[in-house]
Amino acid sequence: MRFTAFIMTGLILFSCAAKKNAPGKDEKQETKEAVSVPMETIKVKATTGEFAKHSDPVISIDTVEVKGNTLFIHVSYGGGCATHEFEVIGSLAIAKSYPPIRSLQLVHKANGDMCKAIVRSVIEVDLEDVAYQKTDGSEIYYTLEGWDQRIYHKYAGEKQPQKEKVKSEAAGNAPDQTIKVKARTGDFEKESDPIMSISAVEVRDNMMYIDLSYGGGCKTHTFEVIGSTVVAESHPPVRAIQLVHKANGDLCRAIVHQRLEIALENIAYQQREGSEIYYTLEGWDGRIYHKYVSSENK
Repeated sequence: MRFTAFIMTGLILFSCAAKKNAPGKDEKQETKEAVSVPMETIKVKATTGEFAKHSDPVISIDTVEVKGNTLFIHVSYGGGCATHEFEVIGSLAIAKSYPPIRSLQLVHKANGDMCKAIVRSVIEVDLEDVAYQKTDGSEIYYTLEGWDQRIYHKYAGEKQPQKEKVKSEAAGNAPDQTIKVKARTGDFEKESDPIMSISAVEVRDNMMYIDLSYGGGCKTHTFEVIGSTVVAESHPPVRAIQLVHKANGDLCRAIVHQRLEIALENIAYQQREGSEIYYTLEGWDGRIYHKYVSSENK
């Protein structure tokens, strides 16, 4: 009898201890603190208007990329227990530079989510309504709080019939043309003929497109892109690149508008899918982001 009573007492104590140690509702939420939630894509259509007075914080904006008329913003934020909402608002005011500049606001609504999992999302933003003009080739820069460089957007509309090219006089404008270049790493050149300006820089997949202007029109000009052999170990890493221009003795004064199409494979940080790097280019005041795309995913 005493032995049976002893066994019963032990079972009751064990049951109480198990109940006491079982996680409650609040403790279950805390278990999400160190968990990373799989990445999801949220589609948003940007609008113009007054900026929102309140926006819940995000941990970081990790990457920003424009493809066609869509802006992809990779963000990280705390949550995991409620659906979060995002909105992108373009300022009504546009800075009249070339290209013009519009500020964007990324509005984040956590909807009372108190969980602490690290959530990573891709915000896929339709830029149609915040573009400068809805005409093919219309250019604009966006600035975005939390991202330290301007974001270039060249509107992709319906292609217009190409106008007949007219031969330029020495004081006129030479026809536009595209030159293909394969970047390499090595020591920078000591001499390079000047250019007037770099008007646009864009990266698509493993190609960089540089729009520039220079004086000439009577001889063939050549270009080369050299990547520094030294890479700054930040996240992502940073490599300086040099644009070398050889005018080949061209003394004519037409304004030549040129597009360089540069293969980046040899100056990428690593030739593997998703490898990231920033480039810096003399004459261009923002870092240039490149995320490597393997041939299987093109």
